[in-house]
Amino acid sequence: MNDEETFKHSYSYRTLIGGIFQRIMYETPSEDKTPFDKGLGKLNTIKSEMIRSELVKNMMYEMNLSAKNIDLIYKELMKHSIDSVFKKETTLKYETLKKLVKGSPSPTFDYENINGGKTSLESLKGKFVYIDVWATWCGPCIGEIPALKEVEKEYHGKKHRIC
Repeated sequence: MNDEETFKHSYSYRTLIGGIFQRIMYETPSEDKTPFDKGLGKLNTIKSEMIRSELVKNMMYEMNLSAKNIDLIYKELMKHSIDSVFKKETTLKYETLKKLVKGSPSPTFDYENINGGKTSLESLKGKFVYIDVWATWCGPCIGEIPALKEVEKEYHGKKHRIC
């Protein structure tokens, strides 16, 4: 995985190396190592800075809201990349994720309500708010409507409480 000249000039070789790297990360489940840990372990054995920079892009998906260590993941992605566009996109994703961490205040937004007007999150302060994103063309989403009606019944008219 260190043949930089072949990596630069051969699409097949790049694809092969990328596939091997993906298998290392995801193919064998591990109790004690995340896919990120496995990828980082392999990445650290690669001498070519250019190949590491390309392979680290496969690891960006591990920086998500379910990751317990997004700060470490971000740091390692930045450390191994030499691609300024990737670094900019990764920083933007990281900054967005940091705002969405469980326990953080919700980002403000407004949406078009069923009456055609606008409702803002701020206007719902102090009320129970359940947010479910779905589409009218989505069968499973439509199948959730009875459960949503039950949630509405359960909380209708209740005073807010801090959880």
